[in-house]
Amino acid sequence: MPAAQAEKLSSIPYDGELHDRATYRYFWEVLQKAKITNVAIPAEASAAFFS
Repeated sequence: MPAAQAEKLSSIPYDGELHDRATYRYFWEVLQKAKITNVAIPAEASAAFFS
């Protein structure tokens, strides 16, 4: 999904599935809530979404 963020694409294929901006935003919100509540986030996800 970082590719979608970097390229500002409306949808991208990822792991055999097509993801759109709504999907990306949903996962971003989940990660944001995890960060706020001090839930461990994998380094790769943290770098892609919060750098």
